[in-house]
Amino acid sequence: MMPTLHGGDVAWQLASDPETQSIQIIICSGAEREEITRRLPLAKIPILEKPLDTEELLRLLRENVADGVARSRPG
Repeated sequence: MMPTLHGGDVAWQLASDPETQSIQIIICSGAEREEITRRLPLAKIPILEKPLDTEELLRLLRENVADGVARSRPG
């Protein structure tokens, strides 16, 4: 658990700032899904529950890295 901020609050801050809103987030948490999603921005943010499914994490990383590279290319 994060000591002073909730991960959803951090996601809101990142999504609200033009300089950081393109950062892709994957949440890995031991908290209940309802608690996490209640505090998330409307953007689609993948949530992995603990214990971590490493295959699912690798799949999300592959998808998000590919999406990020495609978005960063001009044109």
